[in-house]
Amino acid sequence: MDYWPASTTEIFPGLFIGNYQSSNTREVLESNKITAVVSAAEGRSGHWHRTKFTDSIKPGHHLWIECLDNKVENMLRYMRTICDFIDAHLEPKDSKPPGRVLVHCKMGRSRSSTMVIAYLMCKLGKSRDELLGEMKVKWPRTRPSSNFMAQLEIWEKVGYDLWDDEERRSPSWSMRRIWRRGRPIWKSMG
Repeated sequence: MDYWPASTTEIFPGLFIGNYQSSNTREVLESNKITAVVSAAEGRSGHWHRTKFTDSIKPGHHLWIECLDNKVENMLRYMRTICDFIDAHLEPKDSKPPGRVLVHCKMGRSRSSTMVIAYLMCKLGKSRDELLGEMKVKWPRTRPSSNFMAQLEIWEKVGYDLWDDEERRSPSWSMRRIWRRGRPIWKSMG
């Protein structure tokens, strides 16, 4: 793997974005008081089992989304899971202090930006384009791919939820309308 120095920044109170190196650099996790991590990566990293990661990130506080940064990857199917995970760790229900969540991908450009924008759209009710502009000011690397930008548009159109049921078997009414239009992304839903 090519090496990029660990890099991260706070996008929203307690919500950080970074690159791969930021997730396995103890100093970055500790200095930012990171308590949970969302990883968007091609495969599992051996670093996530080493003490420099597990000392800071406890079991159940790491969400790995196996995904590629390409023209056909479907991040849309993970957006609700990602948003729920971030919410649960930023604002724990058991009256613990608020957490601090790092969202990262390999370079901190496309997949991680997409996940952070999806979360903030849902949390703040702002548009994709408004949040994209705000993120670029704080994290100039922000560059969701055109594929992920289209998925964020759909995310907004379906009201931040794709499903009518907890089991994710019944698409929401908004999703069915978009589905009927034949967007190619639906071929990989599951």
